[in-house]
Amino acid sequence: MKVLTDFSAIEPTALGPLLLSELSFQQQKTNLPHMLQTMDHHFREARNAASTAGPPHQMLIILGDGRGALNDGLENVQKAIARLNRAEVTTLYIVMDNGKQSIVDVRVVEFQANASEPKIIPYMGRFPFPFYAVVRGVGALPSTMSEAIRQWFELIASD
Repeated sequence: MKVLTDFSAIEPTALGPLLLSELSFQQQKTNLPHMLQTMDHHFREARNAASTAGPPHQMLIILGDGRGALNDGLENVQKAIARLNRAEVTTLYIVMDNGKQSIVDVRVVEFQANASEPKIIPYMGRFPFPFYAVVRGVGALPSTMSEAIRQWFELIASD
């Protein structure tokens, strides 16, 4: 995991090229609880440095293939997301669907304490992020992100 910018030392016009030059999508695995805790720390530092009257609403956008989100423990990821939510940080996970096998077709086995047999359920039914979008092509990424951000503004404006 690499934090590309803290947004305080970069001109807004330089942000896009910086992000594009640094994204490689070569990372094999992400420890989601650790990443979410790290981002919580960065968001808290940014809030403490800001001179606003109340806690600002913030948004964390995660871009990835969505696979392995359950590997570090569903409960651990949910706790980290809940902590961010309490701090007024909305977490959006944008799933870049790779096309080989769509993430919406992936199934996982769920074991229940009082059931004699395991159940096979859709992976996205257990996906820990309450706000997510599945993008099937890079060309749809800009419109998906802008629509998600527009909806986020509507959500925080209604609070």
